[in-house]
Amino acid sequence: MKKIRVAITGNKGFLGKHLVESLKNKKNIEFILFDKKKNSLFNPKTLESFLKGVDVVVHLAGDNRDSDSNLIKKNMLGTVGLLEAMVRYSPKAKKIFSSSFQVYGGKSAYGLSKRLDEDVIQIFSIIYGIKSIILIISN
Repeated sequence: MKKIRVAITGNKGFLGKHLVESLKNKKNIEFILFDKKKNSLFNPKTLESFLKGVDVVVHLAGDNRDSDSNLIKKNMLGTVGLLEAMVRYSPKAKKIFSSSFQVYGGKSAYGLSKRLDEDVIQIFSIIYGIKSIILIISN
């Protein structure tokens, strides 16, 4: 049986740590962890080794504490960089993105950044055919 290759960003965060822990015991899943020393979401060229040959990309990385403009820049540009790299290096991979309930009626920069991420993912889905799932997560 072929192993499913899963690339995970945000593997050091709360959700990422728990996801990695739950995948450790799955025999048919191989996971690749994002490494900030080798990879940058802002530089798609650095993501080739991270994304090459993966079946699924779980995008959990993002900031939720910073100035408003930095939150929007980091989260949106990081998502755009990852999507650009997926088009180049893993165009058939499926993308799972963790959004937030704050996209609904919230007036926070974090909520806005997540809403912009969702819009960019939908655009890449339409233009490049990247199959995506957006999870709206609440605490």
